[in-house]
Amino acid sequence: MNKTRVSLLYTTVKAHWGYIVRQPGATAAQTAYILPPPPTVVGAFAAVLGRLLGIPDAHTGRRKKHVLTGLMECALQATIAAGAGLLAAGEGGAGGGVALVEEPSRIIGAPYKGGGALNRALSRPIALSAGDLLPVQAVGAASGPGTLLVLAWLLDTGRLESCLGRRIGNELLSVAPSSVFRLGSREGLVSVVGEQGRLPGYGAVSGEKLEVLGSGHEYESILYQPASCTLPESRASVASVVLLDEHYREREYLAPASPGSGPGVIYPPSSPARFRVAHGSCLAYAPRGGLRALALAVPGAGVVSE
Repeated sequence: MNKTRVSLLYTTVKAHWGYIVRQPGATAAQTAYILPPPPTVVGAFAAVLGRLLGIPDAHTGRRKKHVLTGLMECALQATIAAGAGLLAAGEGGAGGGVALVEEPSRIIGAPYKGGGALNRALSRPIALSAGDLLPVQAVGAASGPGTLLVLAWLLDTGRLESCLGRRIGNELLSVAPSSVFRLGSREGLVSVVGEQGRLPGYGAVSGEKLEVLGSGHEYESILYQPASCTLPESRASVASVVLLDEHYREREYLAPASPGSGPGVIYPPSSPARFRVAHGSCLAYAPRGGLRALALAVPGAGVVSE
């Protein structure tokens, strides 16, 4: 059994137009999540690690429902916490937020029609049957051209190695955050932004450089935090959003944001929000030094020992 090795991977990315993350298993007629949920953040890093390790994108294996590949299943098993946040307004020239939009689109409905309904649609002129074969649906997306986001993945590297059967050295962990290229669906292309001024850039933090904070401790972060574990210093400094957690269950998170933000639009915060660990069953991991604003709270006991 591999020894526990806690690592924090982080990167700053610029969205080309936005990203699409919708509820797994639902139809196209739905809204999207306004911020990348933890599984999406994990997937952004895991896709790069997989390529660096020579694991094909279509790699299969034992996996749970909603998890597309064996690589992603291993990445989720190794996850302690993951989060994302909009970069504070004014840093690196970033000032834009992100908003939920829904655009009309047609989906291929023919495969879901029963035999009789399909035959009737096919026997009619296309002008009359298009609504049955290619129904119009509202497709949700998060729009934010040029928006800067910070992504962070706290993981047990030892458990990831054990699951994949591959050695993952510190050099590989340091390289992966510089190569993140996608958020959510394949259309959600992003570019990594290097360290500039107060921009955190990208990198990896080893476990010995992470401070573990228990009940009652205060910390600041630019990343969303689970509402079940944290209390914000000011409700005006955060927006309540519902996202999928690492187990694909919807959970409330508190995202640092400027006033006027809400479930449908989030403006970048002017500074990191301050939080307090709510109770003894939760922990927060905070990098020491200049990256303390990348702290993440962990429901449950988390992983403490190295």
